[in-house]
Amino acid sequence: MRHVIRAFGLVLVLSLGTYAQPQEDLLIVPGERISALALTMTADDFTRVLGSQFRAGTDTGVPRTRWHDWRARAFRILVCDDSVRVIQLGFYRPADRGLHESVKRYRTKEGISLGAPLQDVIDKYGQPLTVYSWGGGWRGFPFANGLYVNTDGDNRVGYGTCQHL
Repeated sequence: MRHVIRAFGLVLVLSLGTYAQPQEDLLIVPGERISALALTMTADDFTRVLGSQFRAGTDTGVPRTRWHDWRARAFRILVCDDSVRVIQLGFYRPADRGLHESVKRYRTKEGISLGAPLQDVIDKYGQPLTVYSWGGGWRGFPFANGLYVNTDGDNRVGYGTCQHL
C-alpha cells in the first residue's frame, strides 16, 4: 500500500509541476506591448532584457529619433525624445527571414502573426489610417488600435509593431 501511495504522490507532484510552470508570454497588445516588452520601458530597460545591442542609429528620417536593433533576438525599438515609441518584432530584410522563424509564435489576441496575409490584418482591424511606401516594395500600415505592420512585395505581414499614436 505504501508503494501505491508513494507512486500516487509522485504522479501528483509531477502533474502539479506541469501546471505550475509559467507560460511564455507571446502576446502582441497593439499600442501597449509585445510580450513583456512595453512602450512604457526605457531603451536601457530593453538593453537589460534583450542584452547587448546589435546596432543603433539615427537614420530614421524622423527628427530626434533613434533606433536600437537586437537583430539576433528579432526586436527593434524606435526612441523619440527618450521615449520608446515603437517596438518592432520580426525580420527586417528578406535575407533575415530564416533567422527569425521563432517570432511567428507571437500573436495578437485575434491571431495575427508574422507571415499573415495583409488582408487578414485588415479584416480584423479595419482599414489602416494611411499607407507609407518605400523602396523594394515595402509598405507600412498604421491602424487605429496602435498596431503597425509592414509588408514586403508579397503583401504578407513583415513585422508587427506596437506604437504610441
